[in-house]
Amino acid sequence: MQTTHLSSVVMRRVHTIHAIRPVFSMTSVAALVLILSLWALGREVWISQVLTNFSGVATSPAHVLAFLESAFVNTRFIVQALTIVAGGALVYTLREVTRLTMLRTRFA
Repeated sequence: MQTTHLSSVVMRRVHTIHAIRPVFSMTSVAALVLILSLWALGREVWISQVLTNFSGVATSPAHVLAFLESAFVNTRFIVQALTIVAGGALVYTLREVTRLTMLRTRFA
């Protein structure tokens, strides 16, 4: 009787850990960092003004790259840091999501 109770307690803990593990994975942390950095970036930058300025130069890829470089260089340090953090979190999240979806081995 004691073994059955102990076994059910252990298995309940194993199931709980298995259910909680994806919530605290590095992928979810990277996604949270991405969301928070985009939120902070949106509070620091007037997005509608950036989009208005961007629509005037979106004629060729060279103009777009020059605009993005100029927009990045001519901003405050906090905006540059948030942009780099958001870009890094986006790349990491996309890499992990791709790895998790593409590398599933199916034997059936």
